[in-house]
Amino acid sequence: MSSVLLLALATAIAQPAMAEPRIAPAAHCLDARQTTGMYQSDDTTVVVAAGQQHYRLQLATSCPGLDRDSQLSLRAPGGWVCGGPNETVTAAGSRCPVASVTPIDSRQYAQAARQAVRQQHGTGSADGTTLETVEVTAQAGINRNDRYARGFVGTADYCFDPAQMRSWNETPNGLVVQVSPRRNAGNTTYAVELSSSCPMLSSSPSVFFRSGMGLGVICGNAGDRVVAVRDAFVGEDSPALAHAGSFRLPPQDIGGNISTVVTGQCSIQAVYPVHS
Repeated sequence: MSSVLLLALATAIAQPAMAEPRIAPAAHCLDARQTTGMYQSDDTTVVVAAGQQHYRLQLATSCPGLDRDSQLSLRAPGGWVCGGPNETVTAAGSRCPVASVTPIDSRQYAQAARQAVRQQHGTGSADGTTLETVEVTAQAGINRNDRYARGFVGTADYCFDPAQMRSWNETPNGLVVQVSPRRNAGNTTYAVELSSSCPMLSSSPSVFFRSGMGLGVICGNAGDRVVAVRDAFVGEDSPALAHAGSFRLPPQDIGGNISTVVTGQCSIQAVYPVHS
């Protein structure tokens, strides 16, 4: 996705300020004037966010490299993209006809967005290197079209900044986290899907997140994990330590000999915003 500017252009004359609400020609149509994000997931597919709606555009021909252009745009009669004549995705002088439009959910959009960014930049850091695993500390970008801090290749469309987490709840597929919208491009809630069941979450423990690639944000990349912890006395013989993957972190001076016990860790496979 372009990190500079996204344009949603229409060939129709702009509507007057007091015009009636726009009505889509069909239920599956995309209002190009509401475009807030675009990614090219492969040579013939572009995904688009328009407000809180998401769409997959199938192109009539192969058009590689569209999202390398900072002026990637949609053009359609009346501003509606439905898969009809004269509807194109345009960039760097290329005009690629749209063959079909399909509504998708935020999970599918996030998957396509992550795939697109990986294809452009690889799965490591922005310069292609792999960083050491660290606990999350980085600050997130404010605009949904901007990258996160530290040159990280990714956006709030499929990543969240756990340093800004306010609360979390367990779900059948993992957990839902509430975050500060100011630090996560206006998003307040993210679904975090886990690779397998995570019984440790059922007791509502304290949790933190680790970025497997040292990026400071959680995107479902390799090594991204949710970690359950609890405080314990240094000399305590805790049954929790008998569980696989349990261990103590270095002791902390919290008014006594207190250590933090890691009671379990679970791998994260997907992250995406949830809109109510």
